[in-house]
Amino acid sequence: MIVATFEEHAQNGSRRKRAEERLGQLVELANGTLGEARDSLEHMPGGTAARRENTRTTLEYLDKLNRDTSNDKRVLSALAYACVRLARIELDPQQPNLGNLSDAGDSFRKSARILNGLLAREPDNTGLQIRTVESRLGLWKSFWRSLVTKQRRSSSIEADWF
Repeated sequence: MIVATFEEHAQNGSRRKRAEERLGQLVELANGTLGEARDSLEHMPGGTAARRENTRTTLEYLDKLNRDTSNDKRVLSALAYACVRLARIELDPQQPNLGNLSDAGDSFRKSARILNGLLAREPDNTGLQIRTVESRLGLWKSFWRSLVTKQRRSSSIEADWF
């Protein structure tokens, strides 16, 4: 009985380790989808819509994975990264974007909520502190750039009319 219990415990530990490894691989895959694959689409005709769809699909996948893993910090970190990427596709005027201020704000806020939750768990984690600040600054930076870009466009249109 004791030997059987010990063997069962060892098998459970081995299964848990494999599941943790698989989870790490899935998070790496999601990050790769958001990084390298996204970059290759950035300047292609129709690439903005493809990047948005790619990012949204990855975001939905990470949301589901997060529910299944009970807020694993690797999944949450990838999820926050995906939200920032989606916000940049929606608004960042320094790259092809969809010009959607409202959705960009929602994505940045979701990223900030996730990062704030992670930071509450690990308040001394410098990397999380930096990502949280970057997320907040990214929102305001994109809003500002968007407003400046719109102002420049309207100024050039006014100049054409006068």
